[in-house]
Amino acid sequence: MVERIFISYRRDDSAGHAGRVFDRLRTDFKESVLFMDVDAIPLGANFARVLEEEVGRCSVLLAIIGPRWLEAMDEHGERRLDNPNDFVRVEIAAALARDIPVIPILLDGARIPKPSVLPADLAELSQRNGLDVRHASFHADMDKLVRGLRDPSRQGLHDPDSNFEYLYQGIESILSQSGRGMTLREIQNELAVRGLQTGRKRIENCLVARQFLDDDLVYLGEETWAIRRSNTHRV
Repeated sequence: MVERIFISYRRDDSAGHAGRVFDRLRTDFKESVLFMDVDAIPLGANFARVLEEEVGRCSVLLAIIGPRWLEAMDEHGERRLDNPNDFVRVEIAAALARDIPVIPILLDGARIPKPSVLPADLAELSQRNGLDVRHASFHADMDKLVRGLRDPSRQGLHDPDSNFEYLYQGIESILSQSGRGMTLREIQNELAVRGLQTGRKRIENCLVARQFLDDDLVYLGEETWAIRRSNTHRV
């Protein structure tokens, strides 16, 4: 089970939905496990620093995305996401940098934005596996989320400090089936297709650690790895 859950949302996009998600999760987890509102930040505190610290204490971040999440504007008519100090951007960027699971919660048909329309520090969000949550099926959708949070192995949500063995099984299968060298990004994308979300740095750390145990695993340079062709029959 996750130890702490950070709920990221934009007030003028999904405040009501975020409150409903929070209330539902509060019935399944202790309220102390949940962090949602910037109102919890003490007066006079550096909000960006506090948000980064709170994200640092969490093992998963839920990014609640509604129809206005991407294009929400500030009082100057500028897109909020383009501001490096935008609190939603700060929250999600900090989680992605830590390589913890970031789950887009897609409200009533919203879609994960493409990387080309996201700031560079949020581009990886487009590769994270999301969950559709609709008004008509809210409780069933939330049941699925709760099951995944209680048992990360069912949703591809693994503790970033857990053993590399499970991760390497997926990487080995991908490399073996490809029969060629693959870059870290290619491996990451293929893992995502199989339901396992993780960062390139963790993949690299896993491969480096495994290289000492598996002579068949070879580094080809330029972030490219392969399994010797003589063993491509393995799955």
